[in-house]
Amino acid sequence: MVDRARLLTKDKDKTIIIKKHSSLIQIDNRKISYYWKKIFNWIVYLVKKQLEQEPEREEFDITLAELKHITWIEQTNNQLLKDALISIQDTFIEYNLLWKDKEEIWKRMNLISELTYIVHWKASKGMKWQRWMVWHFTIALPPTIRKSIKYPTMFSKLNLFLLKNLTTKYSINLYEFLKDYEKKNWWHWKISVELCLLKQIVWVNENTYSAFAMFRKRIIDPSLEKINKSMDIKVSYIPKKTSRKY
Repeated sequence: MVDRARLLTKDKDKTIIIKKHSSLIQIDNRKISYYWKKIFNWIVYLVKKQLEQEPEREEFDITLAELKHITWIEQTNNQLLKDALISIQDTFIEYNLLWKDKEEIWKRMNLISELTYIVHWKASKGMKWQRWMVWHFTIALPPTIRKSIKYPTMFSKLNLFLLKNLTTKYSINLYEFLKDYEKKNWWHWKISVELCLLKQIVWVNENTYSAFAMFRKRIIDPSLEKINKSMDIKVSYIPKKTSRKY
């Protein structure tokens, strides 16, 4: 089991790093929510810690208290967080979308293959007896996902404390994509990406914002403004136009 007390007091360090495999960054499912994104990054961190203690482990433990702590989800309704986990379990993704990992093939799978939750009732004696619930979850992951977390052969280091500054799934997705291609020893580095792929990366439906000007105004510019203000990279971009398309 993970040392819960040590984990929950690590706020003072302002650093919780995950090594997220490139293939897990380059996934596509456009129905996924902002909560979903925050929760799954925490799952990557938690699973890695438990695999370090038990390398052959196939099921992993999590509580709603930990979810709230690490994701900065200010939510008192536990049912909503439970529903968010259920939506992850029901979600299919495209894995290794841009084929960055040449040793892995493109795959389509569930991120969570099995989800179990248990409600523990506890009691304390004071002026009167009181009872409260502790929601405990057990999750099972597909072998490909476990391998990606256990042995991230190519990865981006993401600080979960920084990610809390990004408040939309579009900004989180764009930031993780940029970090995945960051040239660590370069002051300046460039990425070229087709518009259709960029929409997949940030999880915008292909037919949404069909006009580039609107996509730029609603998605790209606000996301980059937040990234440049709050994160550890500075980004600018130049649209390239071929014929009538960007």
